[in-house]
Amino acid sequence: MPEQNAIPTVTATDTEPRRTIAIAIDSSKYSAHAFQFALDNYLKPTDYVALINVQQYQSTVHKARSPPADTATPMEESYDILEKYSKILKAKHYECKEVFIHPNEISVKESVVRAVATLKADALIIGSRGEAASRSALGSVSDYCAHYCQCPVLIARPNEEDSEAGLTAA
Repeated sequence: MPEQNAIPTVTATDTEPRRTIAIAIDSSKYSAHAFQFALDNYLKPTDYVALINVQQYQSTVHKARSPPADTATPMEESYDILEKYSKILKAKHYECKEVFIHPNEISVKESVVRAVATLKADALIIGSRGEAASRSALGSVSDYCAHYCQCPVLIARPNEEDSEAGLTAA
């Protein structure tokens, strides 16, 4: 017979609403760093993770030439990236969704912001290249997302040691 004064056990799902966490990924080492940062420091076992990849435009120069036979198309590359990170999440028992976006005449940064809004994400995790000339601290996509997403945006920049040593892709 259970003790009458026993305190009921409360699990995370009883007290916390399930979060939807969006992670913007591409083939860069900066995205790999942001993804690993999310796994190591941010994600909770109850989180639902949406992996967002925006298919990159091909320049008109590349369209004019045929790509080498062993080169994946941008669409194939996007699907491969999503599958790679999705497998990692599933192996760690996270529920996840792969979001493939073809930008259709809008920028990559606007595509990410729109996807995050559509998903009603509770947070966006994104890497930063820090290559934008006018915004030396952040890349233009991460900076844009920080300003226009309607949820908190975590920008995972590598520390100086990682930057000097060169990041390795996950």
